[in-house]
Amino acid sequence: MLTPVLIDTTAVGTIGKVCTRIGRTVSVIGADGTLWAWGGNKNMLAGVGVTSPGVASPSRVIKSDYAGKKVAACDSTENYAALVTTDGTLYTWGDCVGAVSCGYEIGSSLATPNLSVFNGSDIDSIGLGKSNMIVLSRDTVYTIGDNTYGQIGTGAKSEYSTVTWTPISRSGVLAGLSFKSVFSKGYVSGVITNTGELYMWGANVGGVLGGKYIYSTYM
Repeated sequence: MLTPVLIDTTAVGTIGKVCTRIGRTVSVIGADGTLWAWGGNKNMLAGVGVTSPGVASPSRVIKSDYAGKKVAACDSTENYAALVTTDGTLYTWGDCVGAVSCGYEIGSSLATPNLSVFNGSDIDSIGLGKSNMIVLSRDTVYTIGDNTYGQIGTGAKSEYSTVTWTPISRSGVLAGLSFKSVFSKGYVSGVITNTGELYMWGANVGGVLGGKYIYSTYM
C-alpha cells in the first residue's frame, strides 16, 4: 500500500504500545496489558497457537503459563519472540535457533509462549538479536546465545554460542554506570544508561557503531 490504511483493532481495544517486530508479523500490547499479534506466522512467530502461514486479524497471544498476568514488553526476530510480564518473568516462542535461553529444544518451534530458563525474574528490559538475547535485571545486564561478532558483550568473540546467562563486562567505559534499558538487533547489542547515554557493541556493519567502518568491535 502506498497510502495509510486503518487497521481494525476493535478486539484489542486501546493500544498501549507497538512491539518491535521483524518481517511480516505485527504485535501490540493493549492498554489492559494483553498481547495481540497478526500477519505472517513463519515459525509460529505470531504466538497465537496456530500453524497457518498467516493470521488475518489481531489475535490474542496467550497461554496458561502466564494467564492473568499483564504484558509489560515484547520483542522478536524473524525466528523467535519473547515477552516480559509486569512481574518481570520472561516467556519465549517460535523457533529458538541459537538463543538457548528459550527453554525448549533447539530447532523446535512453539506456537504459544513458554517459560524461559532465565534464572529468576525482575526483568526490566529485553532485546532479541539474530540468535542471541539480552536482558536487564536489577541493574545487571545478562546475555546468552550466538557470540560470533562479540554481541554477547563479555569481552571476547567466539564461533560458539554462550549456553548460560552471562553478565556483560562492567569494566572500561561501563564501569560505575546504571542502566535503564537494553536492546539487540541482528548482530549488535546495546544499553541505554539512566543518564540517557547509548553504548553499543557487536558487528559494525555499515558503521552502525559509529566512527571508522570496521566489521566487529567487542567489549
